[in-house]
Order: sequence, then C-alpha cells, then structure tokens
Amino acid sequence: MKQESYDERPGYAAYVPLGIATLVLSFWSLGYRGLWAAEGRWAEVTRQMLLSGDFFHPNINGQPYFDKPLLTYWLVAVTSFFTGALDEWAVRIPSALALAVTLGTTVWLGRRLWSRQVVLTAGWFLLSTYSVLFWSRTGMADIENMAAIMLAVAWYWTWRDRPCFKSFLVFYLIAFIGAQLKGLTALVVPIAAIIPDVLTEKRWRGYLKPSHFVAAALASLVYFGPFLYASMTRPDYQSSGLALVFQENIQRYFDPIDHVEPFYIYFYELPILLLPWVPLFAGALLMTWPRWKQLAANTRWLVYATAMIFLFFSASGSRRSYYILPILPFCALWMALYVSQAGGFSRDALGRLLHRCQWGIIALLGLIELVSPFIWPLLEAKTGFAAPAGLKTAAVVTGMATLGVLLADWKRPQFLPRLTGTPEDAAGMLLATAIILGG
Repeated sequence: MKQESYDERPGYAAYVPLGIATLVLSFWSLGYRGLWAAEGRWAEVTRQMLLSGDFFHPNINGQPYFDKPLLTYWLVAVTSFFTGALDEWAVRIPSALALAVTLGTTVWLGRRLWSRQVVLTAGWFLLSTYSVLFWSRTGMADIENMAAIMLAVAWYWTWRDRPCFKSFLVFYLIAFIGAQLKGLTALVVPIAAIIPDVLTEKRWRGYLKPSHFVAAALASLVYFGPFLYASMTRPDYQSSGLALVFQENIQRYFDPIDHVEPFYIYFYELPILLLPWVPLFAGALLMTWPRWKQLAANTRWLVYATAMIFLFFSASGSRRSYYILPILPFCALWMALYVSQAGGFSRDALGRLLHRCQWGIIALLGLIELVSPFIWPLLEAKTGFAAPAGLKTAAVVTGMATLGVLLADWKRPQFLPRLTGTPEDAAGMLLATAIILGG
C-alpha cells in the first residue's frame, strides 16, 4: 500500500503534554469514589481468589461465577499486591493503565500510517472523549479489551510486509490474551479491522500457509488452557468456563438471552460515546464520501476498518452501548485526519461551519462552569440536589481554565499548536476539552 508523505512539524517534545495529561486524567483521585455497578463483582471475585488461593475457580459468596474470563481478576490481584490492599484503587488501576496502552498503540499505529501531527491529534481526541475517560476510570474490562484490540491491529501493521510464523504467533497471542480479559471480541475485532487491507492489497495468499494456522492453534492454548485446567482440577465446581465461553460469545451473538436492543442502537449510541466531538466526527463522515478517490490508501483502510467494526457489533443480537467502545480509537484517527487536512481530506464551507459549532460547544461548556454559582441555587430548588462546596469551587476553576485556554489560543494562535503538536484551529479546543473533563 503506497502511503502519503506528510510534514513532520511537531517535534518529539509534543508527546510530553499528552503523556502528562494521560497520567493526570487517568489516575487523579482514581480511588476516591466507592465501587459501583459491576465493579463490585470484579472486586468480590478477586477477594475470594486471594482468600482461598484458588485463582482458577471464580466465585461470589461460595457460588461459582465464571461469567467472565480470568485475566481481569488476576490483574486486579496483582495490582492489590503492589498497592497493599484490595480497594477501589486496585480495582481501577488496570483500566487506567489500559488507557495508556490504548493511547500508545493508537499513536504507534497512526505514526506508521500518517504523520506525527495526526497521531498527536488522535491521542488528544481519544483522551478528551468522555466515554473513554469514564470507562478508563471504571474497574471493568472494557478499556483493557480496547487496548488488546489496538495492540493486535498495530502489530499487524508493523509486520504486514513480513508475514511469518513469528508475526502470526504474536498477533494471535495478543488477541487470545485479550480474549481472556473480556471475551472473543479481542480476537474477532482485530481480524475484522485488518480484513479490508488483506483483501484490497491481495495479501490473503501470503496468509494461507501452514505457519499461519500452526501459530493460531498454539496461541489459542493461552485462551483455552485456563478453562481446561479449571475443569480438570475441580470436578465439584458447578460451572464450566468453556460452556460459558460458548454462551457468552457465540450463543449470545446469534441468539441472545439478554441485552436485546434494536439493530440501529449504535447509530445513536456511537455519537453519545463520542461526546463532545460529534460535530467534528460528522464533518469527517460527510467529507469522506465526496473525496473518496482523493483519499490516501491508508485513509481508505481506516474508513473500511471503522465500518467493519460498526457492522460487526450491529450484527450481534446482544447489544449494549459500551460494547462498541473499541471503535473509538479508529474514530479518533479519522477525526485527526480530518482536522489536520491530511490523508486526502480538505475542508469546505460545511466543514468550517461544523468547526465553529464545535468551538462554540466547548466555549459554552466552559461558560456554564464559570457561571455555575448562579445555576446551583436554581438546580437545588428544582431537584433538591445540594452541590458540595468542593464541586462548586472546582466548577468555577474549571470554567476559568477552559475559557483561559480558548482566549490564549485566540490571542497567541501559534503557542498551543507548538505545545501539543496539533493543528492550529484544533489545539485550543482539544486542550480546553481535556481541562473540562479533568475538572
């Protein structure tokens, strides 16, 4: 695949602000909030494992609970060893670390295919997308699943021109280890993402060889091995991990027992997951089709891969909003190409209008935060919610910082692009949104 050449204006120093922002937004006060929703199940299963010393037969209150694979519990257990306690921090740190891995692999993938500016912009988009930050601060396996998927796709692109036993084996090891985190989507989604490149570039002939299938078979032992060991060592354990693998990953896809939603759910759930970047994603989407022939081949692959992932999750009989989270790094790269006007993208009058709408949304959010002292009394009178003093103070500080960044970007339009390595008309919005989410 011939790749387009790009300007390398941002220096390596531009990675530093993105790294610092990732650490702050991922780990600041991570353990402050009590466990909620499914976090309690992850914590309780791990607690039982630590108490019993049995890490292959998960249970809750003495009842078998093999609904999820084992690796997520093991990561929480290892984290608790380093933190010294099984608490909110230990339950959530694996997800926070997985966000760093996701960002790193997204940057690596984008750097191989486009430019440093594009990948820095994609990193900021991903970090400032509310759903990504929300789930990365939640003790569940969804961001870890996303990280494994991006690792597998990045590995493919690293070795795509050198298909051999090693490249096949590592790809499937990443995918099957990821499947031990949440399920077989960590295997299927990377394959769905790379199939367009394999077919359009006629690379499939290089993959139909014995080393490919031997590598896949060997790597699958990493996934099936723990389930087989669990069934062989505890005949009295009243739950089969392999049976639940079939039920949770295959049966639920074709004949769901729960989470039955209409096939079009992701048409409105994906924009919600992309908040607050819906106008820019709409611009990227609308500008893709009229310029399809002008797009670089690697950009067309990205669009195909995003579509394949969307179709895979839409075709499932079992649908929930956060199931489609793995599509977000691809959307971030797509938006980064659009705002950078790279990969064959350019902007017309509609694109400029959507850009102004996006800027207005960020400025409005900052203004609401700033004037929140006048809003809290009205909210309390209407709903009975009395905001704590810390929240009131944080809202004002966040609003001041957000509007301050937008003002600085207006007065000194060269400073933030140099600092973040992102395009001139996007740097202020990206940094301001990160501040809003941090607040």
